[in-house]
Amino acid sequence: MGNSRLSVLEDPRRFWDRVLIGDGCWEWQGNRSESGYGRVKIDGVRWQAPRLAYKLWHGRLARDLFVCHACDNPPCVRPDHLWLGTQADNLRDAYAKGRKVSPQVNKTHCPAGHPYAGENLVIAKSGQRVCRQCARAHSRSVYWKNHVRQRGPYRNRIEDAE
Repeated sequence: MGNSRLSVLEDPRRFWDRVLIGDGCWEWQGNRSESGYGRVKIDGVRWQAPRLAYKLWHGRLARDLFVCHACDNPPCVRPDHLWLGTQADNLRDAYAKGRKVSPQVNKTHCPAGHPYAGENLVIAKSGQRVCRQCARAHSRSVYWKNHVRQRGPYRNRIEDAE
């Protein structure tokens, strides 16, 4: 005899019954992580409650995107407080709102002394600032290191040709 209990994905009311709906945030009342995000387990898979709320409300959810909070309230699952973004989008949002402050934010130059500005500034997918000049120098050194390792030192190739 099978289990007649429907999963949350089949019966969203099971999810929304655990939400305290108010004028502002709709807070998850079930299990929460140490950081305050709601947690739900479906068929042995653990979901963050905001992520599941977004999927239930909108019906679609890309795996590579984060569900971010406009309200900055981790237990909130109110659909109009949630938006999809990359990790970099989420970090930029956190920095812009002052939720996250990095000691790197106030640095104007890389450790080699190049400015973090204009064409020399690259924002990585992680949201980290990268010095273009240093990144190019690093790429060149890795290329030549691998080139020499694969083919041997240049002078040996000349001697072998003679």
